[in-house]
Amino acid sequence: MSLFQINNYYKDLDNLKRFGGSNNEQSIRPAFERLLHHYCQKRDFLLVNELFIKSKLNTNKLFSV
Repeated sequence: MSLFQINNYYKDLDNLKRFGGSNNEQSIRPAFERLLHHYCQKRDFLLVNELFIKSKLNTNKLFSV
């Protein structure tokens, strides 16, 4: 991962915290997704943000980035 992308991530975090007024997981999640997307893109990986898995008890579980 390039230093440029990491610095952009920190800038995104600062902007989201400043303009969004919060630093909880839900509000800073887009910045982390963008960082992971750039990492995956260079390696020909596909980033799946959310994944639903059906359990043996027929309940759905949500896994997210």
